[in-house]
Amino acid sequence: MHETASCYAFARFGQQWWLCVIEHPRLGGGLVPGGHAEDGEDALATAAREVLEETGHRVRLLPPLPQGYPHPATASVWHVVSMPAAADSRCDRRHVHGDHIVVGAVDRPFAMHAAPEHTVHWVERSALDQLNLPEDTRVLAGELFETIDRVVAVRPRRRSTRTWLRSYFGARTRTRPYG
Repeated sequence: MHETASCYAFARFGQQWWLCVIEHPRLGGGLVPGGHAEDGEDALATAAREVLEETGHRVRLLPPLPQGYPHPATASVWHVVSMPAAADSRCDRRHVHGDHIVVGAVDRPFAMHAAPEHTVHWVERSALDQLNLPEDTRVLAGELFETIDRVVAVRPRRRSTRTWLRSYFGARTRTRPYG
């Protein structure tokens, strides 16, 4: 089995979320960014690297937790699926991909951080059925469009040490050295 990662990367334009889809020249049609893991690379690193290489965008990977979950959240793989694959640059015959599906947000969709390898399209929910996408991509993207607002809201907050100390010990905590 070949380890791969795919990233459903969303960006907000105005009040609406759009999905990042690349034109895949070898397979024809659109796909979400993704690809094979490099030696020693975990699925999250693979997903982030593939988004950057294929689209030129940096992605913030999201945790699969509901809004209001009371504990700090970290990004993780949402699903792992076994996916039949045709011969590709890594294998000269049919094989199986263990595809790690992650979801992310591109916070600055107009900022390019690298030259994209593929043509990139930002797709709104209503356009999914008109695109040449694999059925699994269309189904999962449709579901994710329904939940992306709640998922992005789980974004962990970065707090200063002082703020954390006050929340942990109470407002009377001294954050300056004694003396």
